[in-house]
Amino acid sequence: MKVEKMTEDFFMKAEEIGRKYWNLNEKMKDFRNEMVRVKEIRDTIRKLEANLQKFGEGSIMRSRIQEQIEMLKEQNIKIGRIDEEFEATKRELLELTAASFEIDPKGERKLDKSYIQAINHLLLGDPKDKMEFHECIITPEGVDVIDDEIRAIMVCANICDFIREAAKKRLGKEAKLRELWDRISSSKKMFKVFSVLAEKGNVMKAKEISTLIGDPAWNTRKVKNDLNNLLLDHLFTHKLIMRVERGKYKVSDIGRFLWQEFGPTKQRETSAGPQIALNKWTKCTS
Repeated sequence: MKVEKMTEDFFMKAEEIGRKYWNLNEKMKDFRNEMVRVKEIRDTIRKLEANLQKFGEGSIMRSRIQEQIEMLKEQNIKIGRIDEEFEATKRELLELTAASFEIDPKGERKLDKSYIQAINHLLLGDPKDKMEFHECIITPEGVDVIDDEIRAIMVCANICDFIREAAKKRLGKEAKLRELWDRISSSKKMFKVFSVLAEKGNVMKAKEISTLIGDPAWNTRKVKNDLNNLLLDHLFTHKLIMRVERGKYKVSDIGRFLWQEFGPTKQRETSAGPQIALNKWTKCTS
């Protein structure tokens, strides 16, 4: 009964905080637009403030200047309160996820759409309404997971573990993900294939990946082997990529998060361009 209550509390709390997150996000959007106008007139107000002494008490000009100053002060306080509440809600959502995230392989308990979108927004910067992993897709309709019941439980357990660790990382807490990244990036052959998928973010075939690597040693057959190796259980419990359909692959949400968190972001943003930077990065791991 206690376990069932904990589960019920998580799914209900996730829905509650997820909806609050998007409500506040919309308010923040409105206030950010308002702040553009505020910033435009702030310099003018400061100049008028300096001229207050030129106008005596009871003058219409002094009254108008003071009205504007008070309006801006009230606006700033209101914006500050909403911003504080939004930041607190972000933290609440991440803390709930880090401590209690779980899914139901049988699909009897479902995650609310607002929560899925919110946690994707915080972890990946993308408010998509599904979580995508190898052999498992999580949507508001339930969990689409591999048919084998025992395998499904193992897959879902590993996904829960990863999501919790990712939330801890966003909170600035100690997480196991650096160790996972180091293990991945030291597997030079498979990392090269993974890095192309992570960089592009598209569904790709082995031939396309081979062409982008541009090295005769990475022909289509070798790329296929490396893709399959990335999906073998004994290599990486947390799957970096996923098979979308026969012969087609994309980076999983696990691989996407790790690439964003630890990948060569600065190098990819150099003036040389993303593909040249990627080539340099992958050569370092060959």
